Amino acid sequence: EAGTSFDPFDIDPEDPFDVGSWHYGVDADNDSLMLAPGTMELMLMMTLPMPTSLLYSVPESSDSGEESEIFPIQEIDMEKLSTATKTVPEAREESDHDVCPLPKVVTSNVQNTTTEKKKPKRPCYYCGEEQSQLVRHLTRKHKMEDAVVAALKLPKMEQRRAFEKIRKDGILKMNVDRFSAVLDLNLDYIFYTAQVMCEQIRNTLRKPQAMPVEEDVSKLRAFILNEMQKL
Repeated sequence: EAGTSFDPFDIDPEDPFDVGSWHYGVDADNDSLMLAPGTMELMLMMTLPMPTSLLYSVPESSDSGEESEIFPIQEIDMEKLSTATKTVPEAREESDHDVCPLPKVVTSNVQNTTTEKKKPKRPCYYCGEEQSQLVRHLTRKHKMEDAVVAALKLPKMEQRRAFEKIRKDGILKMNVDRFSAVLDLNLDYIFYTAQVMCEQIRNTLRKPQAMPVEEDVSKLRAFILNEMQKL
């Protein structure tokens, strides 16, 4: 019957899935899809691997009459090809925007301007000179003083405390001398300082209403200096 025979070589290579309407039909009685003869062969041919014979190229025949040789192109292992396709990552095209430029390092000859903190100078109790190495000054210049001789005989920790007391005595003596000069120039400051000191020791000393005589000023001055030495 025309239209029912199937020839695999009648398939259009441009569109192999264009089977044609005569390859299938519908049964009107049971309303089910009926495959035409040859359709199953076509489906199997599309799913099965390509025959090895199709992977060989046959060169054009020459006029010499020699037997043409068959040259194998290359056998393709489909299983290995599918595995390699899965494992190979997709190549990522890099553009100029994807590359992050490295920062430029600029070096400059910057000198370290930090300086060592100098040791403060302290006044000497005996000569009044300010020294940064006060203990060395005392042991060299005033080694015959009673306090220095006694300090040198003490153990290390007690010797440090003894020299610390000499240092504080020198600072107090310098402050008293400077404050005494200020008191000589300002009488009102004498009265104010005396009142503050008396309040600190919980004593009373009223500021005189009139200008005091020289004797009273000298007494206040002596009182202030005496209290300063007790601090």
